[in-house]
Amino acid sequence: MTPPFAAASEKIGGTASYFHPNALFGRTLAAVILLMLAGAAFADAPTVTITAPSNNATFNVGSLVDFTATAEDLEDDDVALTALITWSSDLDGPLGTGGAVSTSALSAGSHTITASVMDAEFLDGTDSITVDINAAPTVTITAPADGLTFDFGTPINFDANATDAEDNDVPLTNQITWSSDVDGALTGNGSISVSTLTVGTHVITASVTDSGFLPGSGSISVTIINTGPTVTITSPLDGLSVNSGTLIGFQANATDLEDDDVALTAAIDWSSDLDGALGTGGSIDVSTLSVGS
Repeated sequence: MTPPFAAASEKIGGTASYFHPNALFGRTLAAVILLMLAGAAFADAPTVTITAPSNNATFNVGSLVDFTATAEDLEDDDVALTALITWSSDLDGPLGTGGAVSTSALSAGSHTITASVMDAEFLDGTDSITVDINAAPTVTITAPADGLTFDFGTPINFDANATDAEDNDVPLTNQITWSSDVDGALTGNGSISVSTLTVGTHVITASVTDSGFLPGSGSISVTIINTGPTVTITSPLDGLSVNSGTLIGFQANATDLEDDDVALTAAIDWSSDLDGALGTGGSIDVSTLSVGS
């Protein structure tokens, strides 16, 4: 008797053998899976090509950077696959999706930008470029403190440092130049000492330009005051006593950080607290001083 579930039979050595219809389905499914696996094994991964910007391109912080790429695949539609490209930065993470993305938010530094896509066979394709984002250097004046006052002629030490996301800070600091809004350029780079600032309030600026041609600067104010000339009486000696009518020679000199000493000495005015004005110049002779001290 043929079993009710038999679909077919054949004689093998005089014995009837049977198979279930599900066995045929199972064998068919297995064959389909094997064919799919075989197809995937021989499928080609997509090719992704970044077309813009060029590798190692440099942009300033905040600049709009346009990224474009194409995806090609032997099995899938290129246009549809290109629309699925995902973009990322090794510094800032995901950037967007599609054949073209734009951003102005890349942080300062050197970025590896990667465009990736996966085709219908789950095969990946990628392409990468390097993009440098240039930030302006930061200049910080560390000495003297802002707003200090100095006597004219006092040596003032100016110190500053420069920091930059792309350049080495030490050589950049050594390139700092200094200037005064009153006196103009100040001699020296990096750290300098100046004793020639004119009397008045100065805005002192330290400036530097990085390798990407972006400038950076910092400023402070200092005030230089005039301390006045120094007058020294060289003759006669202090406390000298003389007889009434004696000719007394008075001599003195004047020195000043701003003015010519010879001209200033010639302008010295002499006076007595008893007799009033005595004369003008670096040297005078007087015989008319009244009796008294």
